[in-house]
Amino acid sequence: MPTILNAILIVLFEKIYIWIVFKQVRMENHKYVSQFENSLTLKTFTFYFVNSNMANFMYAFYSRDLLLLAQNLATILVFKQVAMNLFEWALQKLTTGRKLKQMRERLDQEIAAEEAGENRTDVIY
Repeated sequence: MPTILNAILIVLFEKIYIWIVFKQVRMENHKYVSQFENSLTLKTFTFYFVNSNMANFMYAFYSRDLLLLAQNLATILVFKQVAMNLFEWALQKLTTGRKLKQMRERLDQEIAAEEAGENRTDVIY
């Protein structure tokens, strides 16, 4: 149970930190885009490394429990993969549904225009 909670917190803190670090790097007011990207990359990589591996370092070096370390690594890897797949699936369903709704509305407008006797040839797709 603690390993599942750890995996959930890792994913949650990653999402929160990305939002925070992007705002922070934008406020740094870099002169060049490359400086902005380097700062963003450094901060993001550092947080990901510490956030993802802190519990593993504790298991490996402090408690010296390799079985718990292996269990924690497996849980984190599986949970993150499943969570990201579910997130991408939900995002795809949301965007696809929105696009289909827009296309239906556009089609209904065209049908209504044709029924009203208008000849629309200027429709851009």
